Amino acid sequence: MMVWMYGGMIGGIIGLVAQFVGMYGYDQYYTLSTNADPAIAAAAKFGMHEFEISMITMAASETLIGVELYEQGWNWMVAQMMNMADGKSEEMMEEMMDEETEEVPEELFRAVLNYMF
Repeated sequence: MMVWMYGGMIGGIIGLVAQFVGMYGYDQYYTLSTNADPAIAAAAKFGMHEFEISMITMAASETLIGVELYEQGWNWMVAQMMNMADGKSEEMMEEMMDEETEEVPEELFRAVLNYMF
């Protein structure tokens, strides 16, 4: 379960570093696009355009992956809980119960129903 919990955070950090490296690369293209040589400037402008498309695609992809992982988090956790050794899944459910109302969180309840049916 720790892989699921920390994996998303590590993936986000790696994506953030990749975005910063991409911004540096874009800055290098921009610097070359202001060059006095028209051939170098034209090539740099073309590279800037392709780089923009690549960065937008990467940002959209990371966002969609993050949303889907968030949506499936409870389902994955319940599947892992149901496959634990005898007695462990009941202990885990009891730990997750709300202490005030003594009810299972709604997200967990829906995920258990999804797993069972």
